This record gives sequence, C-alpha cells and structure tokens, in this order.
Amino acid sequence: MCWNASDNEPGVVRFTMTLIRHGQTINNLLQKIQGQKSDASLNWKGQVQALTIARHLNDQKFTHVYCSDTQRATKTCEIILKENERNGNKRLRERYMGVLEGKPIADLKKLAKQSNHHQKLFTPDDGESPEEVARRIDSFFKFLCVEMCRESKFSEGSNCHKHALIVSHSGLLRSFLTLLGQKYGCNLPHDILDVSCKNTSRTVIEVKLTFLDDNREFLHDMSDEMFHDESADRVAKSFENHCRFQVEASCIMLFNFDHLRFV
Repeated sequence: MCWNASDNEPGVVRFTMTLIRHGQTINNLLQKIQGQKSDASLNWKGQVQALTIARHLNDQKFTHVYCSDTQRATKTCEIILKENERNGNKRLRERYMGVLEGKPIADLKKLAKQSNHHQKLFTPDDGESPEEVARRIDSFFKFLCVEMCRESKFSEGSNCHKHALIVSHSGLLRSFLTLLGQKYGCNLPHDILDVSCKNTSRTVIEVKLTFLDDNREFLHDMSDEMFHDESADRVAKSFENHCRFQVEASCIMLFNFDHLRFV
C-alpha cells in the first residue's frame, strides 16, 4: 500500500488534484443555464479547447481519473485522455437548477436580484441548494481520499505520488473549492464566486492527508465492488467512522486559462 509520501512522514498521504471545466457548448455560447438535464454536447470551439488543454497536460501522469457523467464533461475528458480509463461520477454533475434549466442566465440574475441573493447562491424552484451541492461534493472528496489511500494499479513502490484528474462544471468546481476553503483551510481568494471560470480552465490543488490514529487498516478489507459511484456515500461514511484524519489543501493554480489565448 502507498500510505506514505516519504519515509519521513508516517501516516501521511499526499496527492494532487487537477480540476478542469468542460469545453464550450452551444448553451454556453447562448448564455443558457445547462445544469443537469439541459446537457448539450461540445461545439467546435469546445472540442478545440479540449484538444488545447490536452496538449498542455501531455506531460502529466494521472493515477486516477474522474469526470461528471454529462456528455459535455465526458467528451472533454475523452479528448484529454483518449483511451485512458475514466470513471463517470454523478457527484460531479453540475448543480441542478430546477425550473431554470435551459433558460437564459438573465432569468437567473433577475430572480436572484429580486430575492436579494448572489446569483450563485440563489436556489430556484425545484433546484439544488448550495448546501446540498456542498454535501454531494464533500462525499465525493472523502471517497477520493479513500481511493488515494488504497493501492493504485499505477503504483511503483511505496513512494508513488497520486494525481487525480477531475473534469466537471463551473458551478460544481466553485462549490468544491468553497468547501476546500471553508472546511479544509485551502488558500483561496475570498471572492471565489466571482472569479472567472472559463471553459477548460485548470485548477491545481495539493492535498496533505494526515491520519491521527492507526485505523487505516480497515481500507485493506474494502472490496473493489464498493468503489462504484452508487457506493460513494457509504465509502465516505466508513472513512469518517473508522479514521480520524486532518486535511490540508493548498491551491497552486486557480482557473488558469493561458492555454486559451489563441483559441
């Protein structure tokens, strides 16, 4: 098992997360809310964006790959990795926007203003609240922590470095970063909700996971069958119930889109 980042850090697991927003779709171009049900495919520019970020990542070795199961995220991930393995994950879907899905973003701005809410914190009728999204992504993050503590099929020796590629959506990624900042102390700007998150922009987070007791061995007994999307909540709860741990997260790159200058 690759428990330690080095022999000098017993009980510590370090890993990197590269977070990518999907490429452009026609709904992005028309400034329509996509959410979960209004799932447009990548347009021509979105495919070029995905190819461009793929070239910028061609020197990266990813030990774990996850993407939202929407077609715009899946296609972006497919272009980046071509035939490499990837895991579609419902917990990485965009926030569900209820009655506003498929409607112009201007409608969201109008309703949010009427209710005196920031548009990214406003919950439309039948929509998913920011708190519900936070619980969903926190469950995924704990699931990811467990994955990083288990033996990777890419491992070579006890000091392997784990690197997860995560392809998702602007709203979901903002929620993830807000969670990392508020709950796990990640160094992020206070105005994270207003920082531009362009299509295929890249964020890099370094995570240090420190176990505070010796109960990590329960992971040895967890079968591979548990590591499917439907079991993620159960895995996350087992992790919390069996392990005392501390998470430190540091943002190395935030919504970087230098690769898009000529796209």
